[in-house]
Amino acid sequence: MTFSSARSGTFVERQVLGWLTSLAFPDVPQAGGCFTSGGTQSNFQALLILRNEALRRAGVDVNALGLVEALSRTGHRGMRIFASEASHPSIFAAVRQLGLGDAGLHRVPTDGQDRLCPVALEAALVEARRQGQLPAVVVLTAGSSGVGAVDPLREGMRLAHQHGALVHVDAAHGSLLLFSQRHRGLLDGLQGADTVTLDPHKVLGLNAQLGGLLVRDARLLTLLGKVSLDYFVTSEVSDLGEVTLDGSRALNSLGAWLLLRHFGRDGYGRLVDHLFALARDFTRRLKKSGCFELFPDTPTMNMLAFRLRPKAASETPEELARENARNDALLSRLMQSRKFAVSCYRHASGRLYLRAVFINPASRPEHMAALADALIQLAREAE
Repeated sequence: MTFSSARSGTFVERQVLGWLTSLAFPDVPQAGGCFTSGGTQSNFQALLILRNEALRRAGVDVNALGLVEALSRTGHRGMRIFASEASHPSIFAAVRQLGLGDAGLHRVPTDGQDRLCPVALEAALVEARRQGQLPAVVVLTAGSSGVGAVDPLREGMRLAHQHGALVHVDAAHGSLLLFSQRHRGLLDGLQGADTVTLDPHKVLGLNAQLGGLLVRDARLLTLLGKVSLDYFVTSEVSDLGEVTLDGSRALNSLGAWLLLRHFGRDGYGRLVDHLFALARDFTRRLKKSGCFELFPDTPTMNMLAFRLRPKAASETPEELARENARNDALLSRLMQSRKFAVSCYRHASGRLYLRAVFINPASRPEHMAALADALIQLAREAE
């Protein structure tokens, strides 16, 4: 979006970005951001500019030299990006798209609740240095797509900075916590990140095609490597088109502007609290039934993964396949009713879980009761 072709749109986007940036990076005057087509593009752009910044700090300009020559001049054998096994697949794809390949990604193990393990991260950072790799970026997740897990942000950032790596936080889902006074503590430490992905599509209840990338220092956005178009007149107002991967694009941020003006931070805060209360109520009902195994035992956010309580004590590959088939059949039967929509989540262990996400502001406790009752009835019939 250029100022020359979208004067009013530029001001709308700048205002919405200002509101969101003030939530993620309070009291950081140099912070900034841009809008993207969604969380996937935000994650890619974040890793792109952080890769370039890591090389800039090593004394080379990758936009001028290219990746191979830039790495060669730093004296490193390669560069490494670190992300947990529970990270969104767009992170893994972005590493490939940046020319680093699977060898450039270290998948850090998680704990029993899908959170990145700091001890494993530290070991990976040390090993990368030993191998002559440049530790470029540590990716932390705030609200995993599977169960809403939030990585230990402060500890992850401390380790990253200790080893000279930059930090990206994928908060595409978890950024909704920024609106809630009651739950925003789950994002403690977020303001220390270099870049943050948020997804107004999820957070604000908008249609798709609007993602956000926030940066602690707006100068990072200029590392995109984009060349200005010579047929646009230079103005005193910075063109947002110069810091995004897109060229011409729709003013999708207008919906965010309208909703934020209408509901305000307090309104969205009440919505977040409402959705979390629904998740707690649903969790309580499933626990009380005794029919299901929950993951995690207490949900972190407004989503929950669960499966039929296993019949066997041990979980051999054969038993795991049978348990997964049972849960797949349960999901199919529920979907056939056409009353409820429940998705699924396949854990790194291979376990198949059903997954409920509470994101609709019109949902009420009675809806949670009806869904829980339907699941419990199907579970008892499957015994």
